[in-house]
Amino acid sequence: IKSDQLSGKYSIPVRLGRRRAILYHWAILATGLLCAILYVMLQTPAALHWLFLITLPLLFLNGRAVSTKEKPAELDPYLKQMALTTLLFVLTFGLGQVFG
Repeated sequence: IKSDQLSGKYSIPVRLGRRRAILYHWAILATGLLCAILYVMLQTPAALHWLFLITLPLLFLNGRAVSTKEKPAELDPYLKQMALTTLLFVLTFGLGQVFG
C-alpha cells in the first residue's frame, strides 16, 4: 500500500486501507473457492472433481501472510506464490472436471 501511494498508484488496497484490503483479499480467496465448491456440488460429483481442494492449504497460507506481514519486502514472495497457487488451482480444477 505504501509503495503504491508513493508511486501515485490508486490501487484497490490504497483506496480501502490496510484493514479492509486484508478483508477484501480473504473475500476474493473465499469467493473463488466457494464458487468452485458450489459448481462441483451442482454436478454429479466424483472424487476427482474435488482435486482442486489440494490447493486449500496454499490459499490459506497466502491469506494468512497478507494478514500478518506488513513490509512490502515480506509480501513480495507471496505474490509469486499466489500466482503459482492460482495456476495449480485452475489446473487441478480443470483436470478434476475432465477426468472425474
